[in-house]
Amino acid sequence: MDALVLGFAGGIASGKSAVSVAVAAALGWNRASFGDYLRGIARERGLAGSRENLQALGEMFAMDMRSFCSSVLRGAQWKSGDPLVLDGIRHSEAVDALTSLVAPLHFVLVYLDANPAIRRERLERKQDIYQRLDELEKHSTEIQVEKVLRFRADLVVDSSGAVVEVAKEVLTGLGDMTN
Repeated sequence: MDALVLGFAGGIASGKSAVSVAVAAALGWNRASFGDYLRGIARERGLAGSRENLQALGEMFAMDMRSFCSSVLRGAQWKSGDPLVLDGIRHSEAVDALTSLVAPLHFVLVYLDANPAIRRERLERKQDIYQRLDELEKHSTEIQVEKVLRFRADLVVDSSGAVVEVAKEVLTGLGDMTN
């Protein structure tokens, strides 16, 4: 597969992190995460890594999306021309910024779609905030995920199944796109 930058978007607990890790491993590519970047910033500022704190930081950084995306790429030690898997795309503006920043490589957006019942079940297993999923998804950092990014995605994959199967479907979809 040709080098490209592959971004993952999807709702909370749609499997973005697990699937992006599996896809990066299968391709032998480096992986970076907007969430990991924000968790690092939270630690530097002495903040807990709660979803609320990460959403607040994300909202602040989103005011200058190009700089935010550049910082995440720098944090991943990405170099122009290197392939990369990026997890946690939350805004349409990030897609635009990344498309420009990674050129001449192609930026491909994958949307992971899992129904809310499965997402709640995943959060419950992680003893996370499943009871507040609806509330968290109303935050400005989540609004565009389903309503905009799903429709901008180059590839939409049902992420309700096992990680290994979802990763295979992503890889198959990418192969179909590049052939």
